[in-house]
Amino acid sequence: MATQSKLNQAKYAKLIKLLMQQPHTAHELAGAVELHIVNTQGLMRTLVEYKVVHISAWLPNSRGVDTTPIYKFGPGRKQAERRKMTSAERTAKYRERK
Repeated sequence: MATQSKLNQAKYAKLIKLLMQQPHTAHELAGAVELHIVNTQGLMRTLVEYKVVHISAWLPNSRGVDTTPIYKFGPGRKQAERRKMTSAERTAKYRERK
């Protein structure tokens, strides 16, 4: 396994270049630039705050809950909204799986 180190100028430039090419999740970016996922997620939150990137979509987990943001370069018109399920919808899905 490659060592995961702190962010430096070269890694920052590679991360921005990857985002300019196509949308990525924080996990994809962390693996590509060999950064720890926590550092990558913090950097992505900061880039969203300063409107360098935006959340273009959300990936659902195995339970259908939107948990993983997909980041895209540029400010974007609007952040992608997370889908929200009511507790009745969650219960119905659970019963459907049983």
